[in-house]
Amino acid sequence: MVRMTSIKAPLLPLPNVVFFPKTALPLFVDAPAYGRMIRDCALQGLPVTISMAHIFNLPRDQKGTVHQQLRPTTIGCLGIPYILDEFPDGGLKVLIKGIARTRLVSLAQNLPSPIYNVEILEDSHSEVGNLSGQLTHINNILESWVNKHVPNSVEREAFLKSLETAEHITNYVSMLLIRDCEVRQALLETDSLRDRIHLLGALLREGIPLQENRDVVGAIKKFETLEKLTGTAN
Repeated sequence: MVRMTSIKAPLLPLPNVVFFPKTALPLFVDAPAYGRMIRDCALQGLPVTISMAHIFNLPRDQKGTVHQQLRPTTIGCLGIPYILDEFPDGGLKVLIKGIARTRLVSLAQNLPSPIYNVEILEDSHSEVGNLSGQLTHINNILESWVNKHVPNSVEREAFLKSLETAEHITNYVSMLLIRDCEVRQALLETDSLRDRIHLLGALLREGIPLQENRDVVGAIKKFETLEKLTGTAN
């Protein structure tokens, strides 16, 4: 991984959500502490880090109540929040635009909301020209998915026009079409755009699936790093 710089950024941990750079993520935020955090960042134009969270049950308290804890994954994505709507109960409808992958380094502040020291990570943009066939394949799959799931023709056309680069296409496919959240997280942790395209081509070989190719999913989960998988497959 290539380290660019380190910053402090608030953390929004979200179960089953893996956020990618060059994508936009709509959210409804109703937790008061996180709502204040998002509102402050939106007003100041500051970024937040979104990280997929695993849910753990804590020991029962003296009253026998089980409390849960969200534990974020180390690799997440930095994004700028924009408030689309505010509701009387304090809830926010938000759109977050992804900027860059991040690595959580250390907790800088816990209350009223968590702030982390994070490293901003840069993708390896090696030549993807000889993967143009796979890129066209996953782009066609994305277009089919959008045509099916975005009924508003104006919104659909605007979204398709926003897919300007291989990174836009690859990251939206990773975020929207891959159902297994562990595989989505593994794709986010892949430094090389070329490797991400290669893996998506294998996962979605047959087009839009009811489920991803399970053999490929199993292989991704089996190896400790995706570099081992892509090194074997290439």
